[in-house]
Amino acid sequence: MKILLRYNNNSKGSNDKWRLLIDDKEFICSHINIQASCETCTEEIFENGVRKEKHHIRPINFREIVFQIGQDDKLIALIL
Repeated sequence: MKILLRYNNNSKGSNDKWRLLIDDKEFICSHINIQASCETCTEEIFENGVRKEKHHIRPINFREIVFQIGQDDKLIALIL
């Protein structure tokens, strides 16, 4: 399972600060708690036909991902 985490540059408040990509499926989260080893990486992607470099935090050796709904329906991801 491939997991990447990056800051959401299009954030409009506290509910959508983080983009969590799990096997290329995106989850917009207000908080992410990582309790596993991590590393940083850079990937090239095409966005609107333009090649861009995106920088990520990548959890490694994790056991599971748990989603919780916090106050005001904020999505919280726990990576254990």
